[in-house]
Amino acid sequence: MKKMFFVVIASLFAVSLIAQDAAKTKKTPESMAAKQTETMIKELNLSAEQGAKISQINLNYAGKMATARQQKEKEEYKKLIQARDVETKAVLTPEQYTQWKEYQKAKMEEKRKKEEGGNAESGKAEQSE
Repeated sequence: MKKMFFVVIASLFAVSLIAQDAAKTKKTPESMAAKQTETMIKELNLSAEQGAKISQINLNYAGKMATARQQKEKEEYKKLIQARDVETKAVLTPEQYTQWKEYQKAKMEEKRKKEEGGNAESGKAEQSE
């Protein structure tokens, strides 16, 4: 009976891990481009015409950027970001572009703080041992 219980628990744990991996892999370049477009429409109050153009730009670069990231081609990735930025700037008003850059900067700062917080937590745990 105990063995059966252990097998059931181990199976549930394995299924849980597989489900988590599947959830992580569902981020396709297309879904990431759509999410970024939605964010830009919301944050920058884009017109329908701007939204359509930005959507196309994001879709155009999403696959290329994902490939460069997976292949760890940092220089190619940076070039793609710069090229996308040039196209994005052409669609946005100067105010919207400034607002977008500020939004991106704030998000990067949040990410850094989150990463530092995680590292600080593990560092504290190591020091207390």
